Amino acid sequence: MDVTSFWYDYHNKYSGSCFSPTMKERLKNTLNVDSGDFGNCLKDYGWNPALIDWTTYLTDIKLNIYRKVDNFPIAGQSTYFMFDQLQSIRTPGYPNNFNNLSSNLICAESGLTFDVEWNGRVRYENNPLPGSQVFVSNNATPMNRIPAGALGNTYVSTNGINYDWADQDIYFEYVFRFDLSSLFPTTFIANLVYVNKIHPIDFETTPNPFPSLFKPLIIEGVKGTNPPVTITGQFCEGQFDYLIVTMQDNVTPDLVGEFIAFLDPYPYGIQNLQESDPIASPIGMIQLSSIPIYNVSNVFNGSAQFYVDLTSLPVGKYQLCGLYHV
Repeated sequence: MDVTSFWYDYHNKYSGSCFSPTMKERLKNTLNVDSGDFGNCLKDYGWNPALIDWTTYLTDIKLNIYRKVDNFPIAGQSTYFMFDQLQSIRTPGYPNNFNNLSSNLICAESGLTFDVEWNGRVRYENNPLPGSQVFVSNNATPMNRIPAGALGNTYVSTNGINYDWADQDIYFEYVFRFDLSSLFPTTFIANLVYVNKIHPIDFETTPNPFPSLFKPLIIEGVKGTNPPVTITGQFCEGQFDYLIVTMQDNVTPDLVGEFIAFLDPYPYGIQNLQESDPIASPIGMIQLSSIPIYNVSNVFNGSAQFYVDLTSLPVGKYQLCGLYHV
């Protein structure tokens, strides 16, 4: 098939099948799929485009998001660590003829082509992948994957697999399933596969192999109108009313762009992440709350700040992060 792929971040659109975003960043991947040479092949086996659209043969679309370790557990095998498995079923009569079983995988027919859209965020959590989401295949038949079973947790531990995507190749594998049984004297299912990849850039200020563009965050606590006190560790409940968080660049000339602030309550993860950004989340993504975050700098020009209202937060652990974006 002819597949046109685009990646999107907060503002920008990139053509191609590879992309390097950064941690916590919103992402969107879109595909437009036309029949291409596959349509010519269908004609050779009796498809009449005057009578039926080629999309009629499509039964469902699956998206597998995974990290892969080659030649493990033995040479000639690969292990697939599945972060997510999504599916949309072609169902005539549904809106755009697709029953989107997962809210962040949206498929739709568009004339004689169909569109696929995935919305999500770069993962950064340290919690390990469940062993039930580990699969193994022979390299000669990579799509014939079997569950690792009781060895799944061992494979996760051995390879240090968690939901932190930093500096890793993360594959987005789209599987298009066609039922061509009507063109053959026996059951005939065709799976066409298209693969994208991202390689996320780690958090500053410890990137590798790139030099750091940013200095560590400066966090100051304020009680009432008292002068700010620099905080380098834990502090007691009620000691401060709010925090002033400053992010600065480490380059000359200064970087200029948009500034986005994050507050991440423990247990850290995209389900709890709170974000201050004027741009609404895409369809399929939860719009993140930013109630404890205020006075956010709209523009990053060498530095930017945001405030955190401690009086509205329960006692606990929190991670603070600033995102410079162009």
